Amino acid sequence: MRSEAAEAIGQCIGDSREVSETKKADAYVALIKLLEDSDGFVVSRAVAGLQGADVVAAVEPMVKAATAHPELAAEIARMMAESNKMRPKAVSHLRTFCSHAEPAVRAAAIEALCGRPVRCGKGA
Repeated sequence: MRSEAAEAIGQCIGDSREVSETKKADAYVALIKLLEDSDGFVVSRAVAGLQGADVVAAVEPMVKAATAHPELAAEIARMMAESNKMRPKAVSHLRTFCSHAEPAVRAAAIEALCGRPVRCGKGA
């Protein structure tokens, strides 16, 4: 049920250009909260719903989700690395993931960091 709700929320904000910014913000808050779920499938649906969100507030919860669910780390790392707003805050976490115990997390972090030039300085 939670996974279906996450998927429906993501589809509503992704499919409609007529959704107000307030409703989008509420949807993002709900999806970010679902990143804390213990069920990896629910988390995967929340991650999918956040595709293209580019919300800085999602970085910390996404990092925690990637740590708790290494099978989602590649997708989460890629999302954070490709996001203009999230990337500066995510770079330090991606660098930390380069020494993670799980090989899949390390690989995802290296791929995310190498996919775009890493900017040094403020926020990096």
